Amino acid sequence: MERAILTVNHISYHYPGSRDLILSDVSFTVRKGEFVSLIGASGSGKSTIFRLLSGLADPDEGSISIEGAEHGSRLGSVALMPQKDLLLPWRTVLENVLLPVEISGKDRGLKKEQAREWLERFGLKDYVHRYPSQLSGGMRQRVAFLRTMMTGAELLLLDEPFGALDTLTRQEMQTWLLTIWEEFRKTVVFITHDIEEAVLLSDKVLVLSANKRNSGSITEEICREITIPMERPRRHELVFEPEFIAYRRLLSGFIGPVSGGQRGEAG
Repeated sequence: MERAILTVNHISYHYPGSRDLILSDVSFTVRKGEFVSLIGASGSGKSTIFRLLSGLADPDEGSISIEGAEHGSRLGSVALMPQKDLLLPWRTVLENVLLPVEISGKDRGLKKEQAREWLERFGLKDYVHRYPSQLSGGMRQRVAFLRTMMTGAELLLLDEPFGALDTLTRQEMQTWLLTIWEEFRKTVVFITHDIEEAVLLSDKVLVLSANKRNSGSITEEICREITIPMERPRRHELVFEPEFIAYRRLLSGFIGPVSGGQRGEAG
C-alpha cells in the first residue's frame, strides 16, 4: 500500500468573527497516487477544506500533514486548480503554462522544453501560440490543468474544474482527465457536486455532511469514506453498469435529495 501523502487529523474551523463551526472534527487520509473526490451538500464545507489544504487558511484545531510532515504553511506544497481557469488573457498558452516556473525561479529554458512536450501529450500542440480568448472552454481547462502540473507538486487540488462546462464537453474532459491521470498518477483531491463524476473518476469518495444548529452551539460534521473498487481504466460506458448505479445511489443517500437526477447540491 502506498504511503499517505496527505493526513487531515481532527480539524475544526470557523470563520473569523463567527461562532458557527464550518468544520468540526474532520479526519481523512489520501495516499500517494490516489484519486479522491470530495462531495457534500451545500454548506458542508468542501471549499473550506480546500482553503485549509492549500494553506489559504489554517484550522482552529487539529493538524494537516503533507508527506508525513505537519506544515505550518502549505502554500507551495500543493497545487490548486480553481473552477475558473484564471488564464492570463495577454499571455499565450505556452506563456500561461510556464507561469509557475517563472514564479518559482526554476530554469525556464529546461521547463520550456518539458512544457512543449506536455502540450503535445495534452492535445494542445496546435495551440501553443494562441491566446485564451481563442480557445474553447475545454481547451482552457486543459491549459489550466497543465499549468497546475507544472508546479511540480505531487498533490493536486482540483476545485470543480468542469463545473462550468456543458454536458458533452464535461464528459469529454472527464475521459481526458482519466487518461492523463492514468499516465502520470499524480495524487488528486477533486471537489465536485456531480455524484456520477465522483464515482467515475475516484478511487474513493469522501462525503461531507453537516447538521448545523443555532449560532454558538455544537455542530456535527461527518466525513464518510466510500471506496470505489471498480477496475481501471474507466470509460463513460461504465455509468450504465449495475455496480456503478449502486455506488451512485449509495452516495446520493448519504447526501440527501439530489438535483438533475444524478447530482448533489453545490456548496
